[in-house]
Amino acid sequence: MVRDNLYFIGLIGALVTIASCVTYPASSTSKIASLRTIILNETDTIMETDFGGINTWKCKDFVNGGSTLVELGNFKSPDMEGIGFVLYDGKNRGDETVYRREGLNHRWDWGLDKSDNSYNYSFVIKSDGTGLFYNFSKSSSGNTVKADDVFMCRQ
Repeated sequence: MVRDNLYFIGLIGALVTIASCVTYPASSTSKIASLRTIILNETDTIMETDFGGINTWKCKDFVNGGSTLVELGNFKSPDMEGIGFVLYDGKNRGDETVYRREGLNHRWDWGLDKSDNSYNYSFVIKSDGTGLFYNFSKSSSGNTVKADDVFMCRQ
């Protein structure tokens, strides 16, 4: 009888141990709560899953690293081809951009200057992850502009 009780207690202990090791998938409500919302152009609110999701690159200071200073992205949906965004200071707010792939590089342009139909700002991410920010707003048409800032970017 004592032997049967010890067997029963051992069996219960083994079941409790096994049950405590089982993992359960997160509920759909926790997934929804973790989705990010970005705000573009001060008024356009977009969920991370809208338009088939997004691709993003987070960029930090090239030398010192640190926190994310700029995040660039584009939408996965073919309907949104050519549209991207730039988010500032590691936040969820930024501007809509024109996005395109130039060979191995990714490029975002924004800040349309209506006087000559050109963009004031560009960000290029090279194939090695180097991010280059260009400010054309103070340059004359036809002049060569060097990158104002250099970043290390990771997708």
